[in-house]
Amino acid sequence: MFHDAVTDDAVSGDGLSDDGVATLSITIDASDRQVVVSVQGELDAATAEPLERALAAIDSIDCDTVVVDMAEVSFIDSSGLEALLNGRHDLARHHVGLVICNPQAQARRLFEVALAAAQFESLTLASLPLYG
Repeated sequence: MFHDAVTDDAVSGDGLSDDGVATLSITIDASDRQVVVSVQGELDAATAEPLERALAAIDSIDCDTVVVDMAEVSFIDSSGLEALLNGRHDLARHHVGLVICNPQAQARRLFEVALAAAQFESLTLASLPLYG
């Protein structure tokens, strides 16, 4: 299991550290040729790099699909979108699909505005074998 956080501070439920700095927590679970990347917090210019690193690290894991669970992402901007698109592109070179699940309303709006929604397959978390 991989876990990364942008800061070493404790993360509160709103994606902010105790001192009010935006944070991002990433947990990766691999099971049965599928990898689930759970992201918590704010995905923006200050926090997008750890997600890119995490997705790049998956290149070495033997899997068919990477699922990015965004249920706990409270905010995403164009830097976060770019990290996801770069990850999708890198994984595709290894014939690995990237699936986004559980995006919050703000993330869905960003994907629609950026015309990126068509770039990702979408599904519900309950339909994943890892959670089913």
